[in-house]
Amino acid sequence: MILWELARATGLVAVVLLTVVTAWGALVAGRAFKPAAPQVYLHRLLSTLALLLVVLHVGALVLDAYADVPLQALVGLDRRPGVVLGALALWLLVALPLSFRLLRAKRLSQRAWRRLHWSGYGLWALAVAHGLVEGSDSRSPWAI
Repeated sequence: MILWELARATGLVAVVLLTVVTAWGALVAGRAFKPAAPQVYLHRLLSTLALLLVVLHVGALVLDAYADVPLQALVGLDRRPGVVLGALALWLLVALPLSFRLLRAKRLSQRAWRRLHWSGYGLWALAVAHGLVEGSDSRSPWAI
């Protein structure tokens, strides 16, 4: 039962945090304020925290017998469309920080990194759709 509660809580908090990360990233990219290291570091920190929450969310679901989420669901091999949306969001969430590392290692151009980074908006949309379709609390007034 505790794994199910952990999965619910981390999923909901992760979506809220991804919303903040996406909005903050848009503000930083849109030059809403002077570009400075603290804004970029905050974006990176919140993104990393979101990734950790999603890892906890997925781990709790896979380990919980009640949720019945097989490991194959992590690669999108599931009949439930909401689970497939979540798997796509997960892999985009993993790809984005890796792209930054590739940029820093000069294996990815700034232009390619920017194009890939635009997928963050799609990631957010996939995560929200996943929560609306699969989330057990998505219809609750407090979750809305």
